[in-house]
Amino acid sequence: MNGRLPQRFASVMLPGLAVYALALLSSGCNKPASVASPDHSADLVRLTQMDADWVKAAQTHSVDAWMAFYAPNAVVLPPNEKTADTPAEIRAAIGELMATKDLAIDWKATKTVVSDAGDMAWIYGTYTLEGKDAAGVPISDNGKMAEVWQKQGDGAWKCVLDTWSSDLPVLVPDKK
Repeated sequence: MNGRLPQRFASVMLPGLAVYALALLSSGCNKPASVASPDHSADLVRLTQMDADWVKAAQTHSVDAWMAFYAPNAVVLPPNEKTADTPAEIRAAIGELMATKDLAIDWKATKTVVSDAGDMAWIYGTYTLEGKDAAGVPISDNGKMAEVWQKQGDGAWKCVLDTWSSDLPVLVPDKK
């Protein structure tokens, strides 16, 4: 034999093996009917409330109140700025935002999702921001935001990734 199946077996075995392999592969793609998805409704309620509390904290203009929602290993991706991936860099970025004159900030979650394992979650939604720049010129922005939350060892949820970006078109200086 040369390592190949004899022709008479190949015509019978190969279709059978293909059906078996397809059944095996497709069974791995679906959860068995007896395994229910975990119920994370309490986590969804908790995260929704925490995000609403975070908005209230931001509206106090307190950097410390804002920072309380971040995990020690958090990363912040502010728009038009470098990544802030240390507590000091995050504090500086949030401090700069909080220093905006007449700042009015708000965001609303559109969707909250908890992972099947129950240890990670993400929230996305929209934000609005108004204030005045350093020269006193009014600014107004609106856009989208996304947060990734991780359940800590003590069961508390903390944000590990925070980002937001404007829906407004980028201003391009006139070329004269």
